[in-house]
Amino acid sequence: MIQKFLSSNEKNRIIHQLNEQFGINNIPDSLKLIKSTNGRIYAFAGNINEKELEELSKIAGIEATGNYIAKQEENIGEIRLTIEGAQLFKEQIKRIFLSSEMKNSLKAG
Repeated sequence: MIQKFLSSNEKNRIIHQLNEQFGINNIPDSLKLIKSTNGRIYAFAGNINEKELEELSKIAGIEATGNYIAKQEENIGEIRLTIEGAQLFKEQIKRIFLSSEMKNSLKAG
């Protein structure tokens, strides 16, 4: 699995989307966000750069680095928080976001 550190612009887009869906408006600067090819977003607080991470992944077979906090569902334009993500941002969450899939399920009742 390929992972890449998100740039500050990409991180700001994630923050904007988290703010729209959940009211989350800040990700600490100490956390680096890493996104995998399958849309999973990991939070990492360490002193490693992207090249070192890539080399380490090849040598040690590391699949992911950091805590899996969210998944970006680009096909529907939503971010889904994991349990760890909800715990990380629990002080900032101001609203609960229901995906279109959840809304349809509730309507079908």
